[in-house]
Amino acid sequence: MLKLPQADHSPLPSPALPLVVAQARYSPVRAEVTAEVVAAIQHRLRETVAVDLSRVAPLMSTDIVIGPGVTVPPQVQHGMQLSAEDGQWQATVTPEWVSLETPSFRSYAEDFRPVWGEVLGAVSDALAPVTVMRAGLRFVNVLKPPVELAAGAPVATCGWDRWIRGSLAGPAGDEWLLEGALAYSQQMLVESGQGVRSGVRSGPVENEDRPAFLLDIDTFSEPQAVWAVDDVVALFERLNGCGVALFQELVTPEMLNHLRGSEAAGGHVRGKDLL
Repeated sequence: MLKLPQADHSPLPSPALPLVVAQARYSPVRAEVTAEVVAAIQHRLRETVAVDLSRVAPLMSTDIVIGPGVTVPPQVQHGMQLSAEDGQWQATVTPEWVSLETPSFRSYAEDFRPVWGEVLGAVSDALAPVTVMRAGLRFVNVLKPPVELAAGAPVATCGWDRWIRGSLAGPAGDEWLLEGALAYSQQMLVESGQGVRSGVRSGPVENEDRPAFLLDIDTFSEPQAVWAVDDVVALFERLNGCGVALFQELVTPEMLNHLRGSEAAGGHVRGKDLL
């Protein structure tokens, strides 16, 4: 298990992420996601956190599982997607899982957790899950260098080891390989806490025609415990702490200073982080 320090949850000047997603999987419930269930969730969110998920659309996703020599027939999942008119929030509810996502993340404690907690509470009341099978919290970070780089610069040749932990920067620390590297990426799974794991996908990308670095962290737990909404909310708090601490160890102090608005970091290109 990784030895992570205590996460620093100090608010950032203007955190921004392309995507933040929380998902809770539970034992299949017999109840269907009916119009009454959707209306109950909408009403609760409007009354408690002033979030209006007025747009509703049916969800039908197909998962195809292929094993050694065996092809399992497609599994069709039925559910409903509820979203705000401005696209800032989207909740998906099915008989097997519920999720909440936003492209405009600011703060977990102040913005995301209150809405997610109410979604979990509404689902708990309407569908009465028996067990929680998996809880996952994913932050997609797209980090821009703290210094200005020309548009069109090769994304793999930006000296990422200055801003990202060397083991993730990879070829950026190899002068010979760097001369010809056009792109690279990697995936890993780490134990980030007791009973908690994090899948990390990373590598240089282009963002608005400028070099950036993807740091996609999906922190999850599979407790297979009796569903109790307060315990589920507390579990996501723990996932957030592990995810933040891991992120802060995967970038360099210079990048962290930049994200925190330190003048010592220099440059004026904004980065992206999680809280």
